[in-house]
Amino acid sequence: MLEVTMVFFVIIVFSQPWIAITNMALGVILAMVSSHLLIPDFSSFNHSVLVSDHLHVMIYTLLVGLIFSRSNLKGQLAQEKLDTVKELTTCIALEMKNPINQIRYRIDLIQQRLPHPGYSGQSHSVSATDMDAIYREISKCRQSVNWGAQVIEMTMDEMGFTPIDKTGFRHLSAAAVTRKAVDEFSYQNASDRSRVLLMVREDFVFNGDETRYVYVLFNLLKNATYYFNEHLDARIMVIVDEQRVTVEDTGPGMKPDVLARAFEPFHSVGKPGGTGLGLSFCKRTMQAFGGRITCESSMGSFTRFVMRFPRISNRDLMAYEDSLLTRAKEVFQGKQILIVDDAPRLRASARAVLGPLGVRVDEAEDGRTALEMLARKRYDAMLLDLSMPVLDGYDTAETIRRGGVPGLEHMPIVVHSAEGQQPARSRLDRIGVDAFIPKGSKPLEIIDALCRAHASAAHRQETLASSSTLAGKTLLLADGEAFSRKSLRAALQERGMRVIDVGDGRTAMNMLTGAIRIDVVLTDMQMPMLDGLGIARAIRLLPPPLCSTPVIAMGTQCGEALFTAAQEAGIDEFLEKPVDLMELFQKLNQQLAVVVDAGALSDVLSDVRTKLGILAHHVALNNHDMGQELMHAILELAGQINARAFHAELRALYDITREKGQWPTGDWLTRLQDLFAEVEKRFSPAVPA
Repeated sequence: MLEVTMVFFVIIVFSQPWIAITNMALGVILAMVSSHLLIPDFSSFNHSVLVSDHLHVMIYTLLVGLIFSRSNLKGQLAQEKLDTVKELTTCIALEMKNPINQIRYRIDLIQQRLPHPGYSGQSHSVSATDMDAIYREISKCRQSVNWGAQVIEMTMDEMGFTPIDKTGFRHLSAAAVTRKAVDEFSYQNASDRSRVLLMVREDFVFNGDETRYVYVLFNLLKNATYYFNEHLDARIMVIVDEQRVTVEDTGPGMKPDVLARAFEPFHSVGKPGGTGLGLSFCKRTMQAFGGRITCESSMGSFTRFVMRFPRISNRDLMAYEDSLLTRAKEVFQGKQILIVDDAPRLRASARAVLGPLGVRVDEAEDGRTALEMLARKRYDAMLLDLSMPVLDGYDTAETIRRGGVPGLEHMPIVVHSAEGQQPARSRLDRIGVDAFIPKGSKPLEIIDALCRAHASAAHRQETLASSSTLAGKTLLLADGEAFSRKSLRAALQERGMRVIDVGDGRTAMNMLTGAIRIDVVLTDMQMPMLDGLGIARAIRLLPPPLCSTPVIAMGTQCGEALFTAAQEAGIDEFLEKPVDLMELFQKLNQQLAVVVDAGALSDVLSDVRTKLGILAHHVALNNHDMGQELMHAILELAGQINARAFHAELRALYDITREKGQWPTGDWLTRLQDLFAEVEKRFSPAVPA
């Protein structure tokens, strides 16, 4: 019995089977050696009893013990996993509690500014002071929501769900985006803001994503301001210098062992409820930018984070600037732009910035004068200050958007103001201002803002024009979240669409194959019974014309693997949650705007197939001119049918051929032919034999 107990004890202590067996083997060998050395005439003993009785018991005990050990090890691992998930969930919940409490507090402040509810039909008024205060609180609510969204984004980054997408990276002024982050950070009070100093010694340009960079600085500022209440003399210095940005605080500092693990994910010290993801997020982001972030600290003295960025060559920088100016000239050359500002010096400065674009510029010193000029003459864009006498920028922009000047409701408006963007953002968003650029910005930043405003205005007009396309169409909305269905249904119904919403995939398929004709399906990727991929696969297996029903998917996870799976399942478009309504309307318009009957579809597919064969011939002959013409012709044909992946690939290849004057690298033609084969396979049930 003693041997059995000891075997179980060894197995329990050493949970790995090979370690337990090794220890028992060593124990047996040591016991035999000790017996020979310590027991007289040990070799003359009858060992058959040991072999016949004890050995069988030992083998049985060992096998049972190992089975028990394996089960016990699985239980331990499961418990450790559960504990880790509980700890992470608790950290995220506590981290989210702060922005939620901030929102609750701001809503209470807004409620205090609103008039008391009265009887039905009673009118109420809100003073201008209260209205400004309400907009400020709404702006702070937006900051809290953005911070909560960042916590979720950081968590998903570290869990491997959302790799950093570099396709949207662009050239950014380090001084401009750093100033934006420092100004927009959610400080606890005005005193905290006064303890943060920004110093721009030398500006530089880096290639990256503005939102992610702002969130990096938000993380560093959040860590540093956390100790403001305990260290009343602490200050934060943010320095923009040659190819680096430094964030240094005079707070408590970090111990060497804490500093060594500062950038490890899920590592947090001294901050109850912290996820330990902030600095890990900073490190991943800087690596994506091609740079790095380092930290040095001294206990009781300082903590200094330094972000170093790769230098952009003068050639690349000049190419970017030339490209921006060329694009701006294509949009604005010969156009009329109105500059509205009460400072003559600033109007003259803005005029000088716009001069190289070949535009015609007029000036107004206040909003009322601007509206009078707009009524007499048509302008193509406006550069507008906010703080002006007589009529300020807010009221001027709102008058224009409400149709105060007929025909200019959608004119591109860029706010060029010394006011902070964040306090003004909620009101400007509600009015419909296209872009905001702070005064003191570089000329290229102002030009870029005008280009973005023009694109935004064009997109808005296109979206509004799409209402005629969407009106009367029937959309099947499948989403497991009731609130999401409710908000999307309301937005789609405003566009005149008929919306049928369901909460699971199986019900969605029943509705699709029912008596009601469905024009387009909008589905969430994660749903009970049948998910978004399952719905798309099931639709593509239906008989025509149901198999060609457009499918737009929504999801919080947007990695490359998911995009590939969505494309293979037959999903036409993918939207990231929370859904941008303008983007949704645009994609719906793209899917529903073109209707091709079976005969016309057959002709288009045949024409594309023929032209692809001719293209292959000219590629073999290295005839770039004819090849480029054929690619352009095929692009126009692909735009007539719902062949989005084929069209996008061909567009990218065509741009390379046109800009570089040479064929794309790699086996691009085979890839293009394979994509078209997928298009033919998809539409084959709808094409008559």
